Amino acid sequence: MLAGLIGTVVAVVTSIASLAHWLGRKFTRIDARFQQLEGRIDSLASFTRSTYTLLVDFMTMKGLFTREERAFLVREVERLSASLPLKQNPLTREEVKLILEAAREVKEKDPREVDMEKLDKALEIAWNWFEREGKYEAARLWMMLYALKAIVRRERGEY
Repeated sequence: MLAGLIGTVVAVVTSIASLAHWLGRKFTRIDARFQQLEGRIDSLASFTRSTYTLLVDFMTMKGLFTREERAFLVREVERLSASLPLKQNPLTREEVKLILEAAREVKEKDPREVDMEKLDKALEIAWNWFEREGKYEAARLWMMLYALKAIVRRERGEY
């Protein structure tokens, strides 16, 4: 009787150990695939960002953006930034304030007087938000800010 019980326990323990080993191998493979997928997504994001900046820089160099389009971009940055505190606070008040200040400078100041470091910081905030949360609004904000930066650079004679 005791020998039968020990045999059963050994069989169950062996089965559990085999199952655990098999599951461990499967989860390792799944994890590796997720890491590959994450790498591909990161590569796609980098490719998209590089392509966008190239196209905007080229279009700006060619002088394709009008004053109306510039004003539209500023209004959209202001609108999107102003609506952020109403959402789940993806950015701090200081970050929103900096973005709005950068937009206001583009709108009100001579292009040579626009603080490009502030505009770069606003771009960094938008990109970090996108990387952190993957939100459409973050990508859109970054795209609009980048286009504004390119336009200001053109107006400053840097292209």
